Amino acid sequence: MDAAFSTEVDVRYRDLDAAGHVNNAVYATYVEQARVAYFDRVVGTTLGTGDAALASLSLTFERPVCDPRGTVTVTARTTDVGETSVDQRHRLLCAGERVATAEATTVTLDAAGEPRPVPDGWRAAIREFETDPV
Repeated sequence: MDAAFSTEVDVRYRDLDAAGHVNNAVYATYVEQARVAYFDRVVGTTLGTGDAALASLSLTFERPVCDPRGTVTVTARTTDVGETSVDQRHRLLCAGERVATAEATTVTLDAAGEPRPVPDGWRAAIREFETDPV
C-alpha cells in the first residue's frame, strides 16, 4: 500500500508503559491523529464537529516502536468511499520500518447523528488526491 498522505507523530512520555514501550492503546491515538489530519488537509473538513464519527478500527501490531523518544510516521490511504462511509488503511512506521497497520471506517452523520451520504465535495477531494482509483 503506497500512501500519498503521511504525518509525523511525536512519541510522548505519557505514551510509554512501565517497560518503556509505547502502550498498545496509544497506536489507535496515532491513527486518529493521521485520520484527522487527512480529513483536514485532503478533504478540507474538521472531524469532531459532529459531521462524522469513527465506526470501526482494526489494528495489527507487528513490533514495538523502535525509539520511544522519537517520532512515528503514520500514513493514510482511502481505499473506498461508500454511500455513508470512508474506509482507510494506515501504516505506522518507525525509522522506515513498519510497526503496525490499521484499517478504519469513518461514517458521515446528519444533525441527528444518523448516517448520511458522503458529501460530493468529500468524494471529489479524495478522488483527486488518491493516486489509485477509489
